[in-house]
Amino acid sequence: MSEALERTKRSLDLIPYILEHQGITLDELAHKFNISTETLYEDLNLLFCCGLPGYTPLELIDLSFDDGYVSVLEPQELDVPRKLSKQELLRLHLGLEVCGKYAPNHLQPRIKKLQDQISKLMTSSAPIEIVMEESEAKLKVILEAITSNSALKFKYVSAKSDSLSERIISPNAVSESLNHICVEGIEIISGLEKSFRLDRMSDISLAALDISKLVKHQSTLQGSPVKLHIDASAHNFLNANASIILESHNLESGYEVSLSTVSESWLISEIFAYGGRIRVIEPKALGKRIAEIAKSRLGNL
Repeated sequence: MSEALERTKRSLDLIPYILEHQGITLDELAHKFNISTETLYEDLNLLFCCGLPGYTPLELIDLSFDDGYVSVLEPQELDVPRKLSKQELLRLHLGLEVCGKYAPNHLQPRIKKLQDQISKLMTSSAPIEIVMEESEAKLKVILEAITSNSALKFKYVSAKSDSLSERIISPNAVSESLNHICVEGIEIISGLEKSFRLDRMSDISLAALDISKLVKHQSTLQGSPVKLHIDASAHNFLNANASIILESHNLESGYEVSLSTVSESWLISEIFAYGGRIRVIEPKALGKRIAEIAKSRLGNL
């Protein structure tokens, strides 16, 4: 997704959110939208120039934020949150289906109510239900493996070679990266932490292996944005991942970028693929983990 489109989506979300949280501080609002205060200032100043045809002060959006607290005085028809896409509705419905199977009894009525509300928003239910049933069946086995500390066996189509191979992993978590549901886990053969796209997985089952001695790694990201230094020669990384780039600053040596929360294993794989042309600035723990993996790989040569 282009930076302009991402900013447009964010701007459409800002007004309804501020209306529900009048007087929110600039820092809190920036943190909520995973952007810097500087970027938030730019967004708010842009909204000042938006409004209805006529474009006099009476038709423009009116905001107050000079004192460090943000309020909307006149939303100009942008007081309603934008609608969810079919893909977003699918992910929500699928997530609730899975949660409903493992959530305690006292939460079941709330989950059912949300499911019913989302179902009403799904206009073309047939194709969505087919995809949802396939994904739900896969996730059911994956979550069973995670909760029972079991190994997971499946066939996987590689994005690079388009070849089908059998994989066995010790699954750690289910996450979302670049609009895809992913399974994080330690590959048994290599011992490396990897990420697998759910839509590329098939024939998923539990494997009769003892994985109790495997050390499961906890992500160093913990929902935080990532700041990277990217050499000028690796500029194609920016184009390929524009949808998750929050900020980008040109430097003499290349670029300094901030990414939204991503899969740790995917990011580590990308950094190694660029052969030292991408360096982690923050979080420090991620940089340390990459150094440990690099040292381990060199030791195995």
